[in-house]
Amino acid sequence: MGIFSLLALPIKAPFDATIWLAHQVEEAALRELNDPVAIKRALAEAEARLEAGDMAEEEFEELEDALLEQLRAASALAKSP
Repeated sequence: MGIFSLLALPIKAPFDATIWLAHQVEEAALRELNDPVAIKRALAEAEARLEAGDMAEEEFEELEDALLEQLRAASALAKSP
Protein backbone atom coordinates (compact mmCIF):
# COMPACT_ATOMS: atom_id res chain seq x y z
CA MET A 1 0.00 0.00 0.00
CA GLY A 2 1.51 3.28 -1.10
CA ILE A 3 1.69 6.49 0.88
CA PHE A 4 -1.10 8.03 -1.18
CA SER A 5 -3.38 5.08 -0.44
CA LEU A 6 -2.73 5.51 3.26
CA LEU A 7 -3.41 9.24 3.10
CA ALA A 8 -6.63 8.73 1.14
CA LEU A 9 -7.88 5.94 3.39
CA PRO A 10 -9.87 8.14 5.81
CA ILE A 11 -11.66 9.73 2.87
CA LYS A 12 -12.00 6.68 0.64
CA ALA A 13 -13.02 4.07 3.23
CA PRO A 14 -16.55 5.40 3.89
CA PHE A 15 -17.28 5.49 0.17
CA ASP A 16 -15.96 1.96 -0.30
CA ALA A 17 -18.10 0.77 2.60
CA THR A 18 -21.17 2.45 1.13
CA ILE A 19 -20.59 0.82 -2.24
CA TRP A 20 -20.06 -2.57 -0.60
CA LEU A 21 -23.28 -2.16 1.40
CA ALA A 22 -25.22 -1.16 -1.73
CA HIS A 23 -24.02 -4.32 -3.48
CA GLN A 24 -25.05 -6.45 -0.51
CA VAL A 25 -28.54 -4.90 -0.48
CA GLU A 26 -28.86 -5.40 -4.24
CA GLU A 27 -27.87 -9.07 -4.00
CA ALA A 28 -30.31 -9.68 -1.14
CA ALA A 29 -33.12 -7.99 -3.04
CA LEU A 30 -32.43 -10.04 -6.17
CA ARG A 31 -32.33 -13.27 -4.14
CA GLU A 32 -35.69 -12.44 -2.59
CA LEU A 33 -37.17 -11.29 -5.89
CA ASN A 34 -36.13 -14.51 -7.60
CA ASP A 35 -36.99 -16.86 -4.72
CA PRO A 36 -39.66 -19.31 -5.96
CA VAL A 37 -40.86 -19.94 -2.40
CA ALA A 38 -41.48 -16.22 -1.81
CA ILE A 39 -43.27 -15.89 -5.16
CA LYS A 40 -45.50 -18.88 -4.41
CA ARG A 41 -46.21 -17.46 -0.95
CA ALA A 42 -47.28 -14.15 -2.51
CA LEU A 43 -49.53 -16.03 -4.91
CA ALA A 44 -51.13 -17.97 -2.05
CA GLU A 45 -51.66 -14.73 -0.11
CA ALA A 46 -53.33 -13.16 -3.14
CA GLU A 47 -55.62 -16.18 -3.49
CA ALA A 48 -56.55 -15.94 0.18
CA ARG A 49 -57.32 -12.22 -0.20
CA LEU A 50 -59.49 -13.00 -3.24
CA GLU A 51 -61.41 -15.70 -1.38
CA ALA A 52 -61.86 -13.38 1.62
CA GLY A 53 -63.27 -10.70 -0.66
CA ASP A 54 -60.43 -8.26 0.02
CA MET A 55 -59.39 -8.21 -3.63
CA ALA A 56 -61.31 -7.82 -6.86
CA GLU A 57 -61.13 -10.56 -9.48
CA GLU A 58 -59.45 -8.25 -12.02
CA GLU A 59 -56.84 -7.15 -9.51
CA PHE A 60 -56.15 -10.78 -8.61
CA GLU A 61 -55.76 -11.77 -12.26
CA GLU A 62 -53.29 -8.97 -12.90
CA LEU A 63 -51.29 -9.89 -9.80
CA GLU A 64 -51.45 -13.58 -10.63
CA ASP A 65 -50.16 -12.96 -14.17
CA ALA A 66 -47.30 -10.84 -12.83
CA LEU A 67 -46.36 -13.39 -10.17
CA LEU A 68 -46.49 -16.30 -12.60
CA GLU A 69 -44.28 -14.39 -15.04
CA GLN A 70 -41.89 -13.63 -12.19
CA LEU A 71 -41.87 -17.33 -11.25
CA ARG A 72 -41.10 -18.33 -14.84
CA ALA A 73 -38.27 -15.81 -14.99
CA ALA A 74 -36.88 -17.05 -11.67
CA SER A 75 -37.02 -20.65 -12.89
CA ALA A 76 -35.24 -19.73 -16.11
CA LEU A 77 -32.62 -17.81 -14.16
CA ALA A 78 -32.06 -20.77 -11.85
CA LYS A 79 -31.54 -23.10 -14.85
CA SER A 80 -29.03 -20.82 -16.58
CA PRO A 81 -25.34 -21.35 -15.77
